[in-house]
Amino acid sequence: MNDKSSSKTQKINPIATGVAAAAGAGIAVAATMALKDEKTRKKIGNALNVAKQKAGEYLETMKEEAQKQAPMVEEKISQGKHHAKEMVDRAKQEVTKKTGK
Repeated sequence: MNDKSSSKTQKINPIATGVAAAAGAGIAVAATMALKDEKTRKKIGNALNVAKQKAGEYLETMKEEAQKQAPMVEEKISQGKHHAKEMVDRAKQEVTKKTGK
């Protein structure tokens, strides 16, 4: 079970990487603009801190939601496998009836 949870975590990482890359690009642009005025630097710094905090909260929420959904998804997969096996067994029985083998 631990192997499965590790792979789930890896599926979330691309999202975190994308957000981090976007935040990095935003920081670079904002830093260039902020160098011109001290008040602007402070405002941008505060805004970036808020954005960083909200992005972290969003990522945490998404991670929690994904973890909540995982058992349901696993159950649906299990049910699908069981149903598929039943259908294969029925098909085999029908073939056996018709061919006599």
